[in-house]
Amino acid sequence: DFYRIMSAELEAKAESTISDELSEKVQKGLNILEGSTEKPEAASEQPATATEGDASVATVRTYSYPPGIRTSVELFRSVVMEDPKIVIFQQFLNDAEIDYLMKLAEGRFYPSLTGAADAYALNEASGQRMNVLEEKRSSNRTSFSCVLDTEDPVVQLIQRRVAFVAEYPASHVERLSVVRYEPGQYFNLHHDGQFRPRTVFIYLNTLPEGEGETYFPNLGVRFRPTKGVAVMWTNPLPSGAPDDRVLHQALAPKTMTKYGMNVFVNERPRSNHPPGTSTIVH
Repeated sequence: DFYRIMSAELEAKAESTISDELSEKVQKGLNILEGSTEKPEAASEQPATATEGDASVATVRTYSYPPGIRTSVELFRSVVMEDPKIVIFQQFLNDAEIDYLMKLAEGRFYPSLTGAADAYALNEASGQRMNVLEEKRSSNRTSFSCVLDTEDPVVQLIQRRVAFVAEYPASHVERLSVVRYEPGQYFNLHHDGQFRPRTVFIYLNTLPEGEGETYFPNLGVRFRPTKGVAVMWTNPLPSGAPDDRVLHQALAPKTMTKYGMNVFVNERPRSNHPPGTSTIVH
């Protein structure tokens, strides 16, 4: 029962053509999550090794990952919706990987920021329009965040894993941002930006039903935080305009602290990201 479709809200959209198809997809996903022998579509991540060295002397040192960190993983996905595309991945991160990321974030959380995700400015050097976000604290969002160091080999490994499922080069994956929601904290309705073709949100702990859900009101879909599970959705329409159907909000937990991780896939590689494009987070 990781995700559920709000039947009352779907019934209110009786004229919609998605109801029957969506119901069938959701039931399939629920059967899989409850231990059905039927397997969803599989995706295999290629093994990845972090290396470093001086090309001038052709020396290479292989990084030894901590115990439990997976360099090759088989991911099973369930399609919740085809349009807009929303997919879930079970065990996207395992316990060892989550523990490692949580240790990186420990003691480094700061109040989460928000910004105008659709604001654009002209880059004077290139003459190209670039997404520029004016970030500030807002009563619209009361959580805490920690942006992780991209030089860490395990962080890079997770970025490559996200790139694989998002079908984008790893250079387009923004910095990983761990988020913390204490009881009563929330992030109201927002959009992640049309310049981010994909959002991958990963739950780092499990919460009781009815707490800390990710809610898409225009679709009538709620995702309950379940440790290690990732949800991926597409932000722009084919035209490039923001898809308002994926407006979403982080509902407040009641009895436990919620931990998650935002991973945004940007339309431009990281070297071209203007300051601030890593911290407009879920």
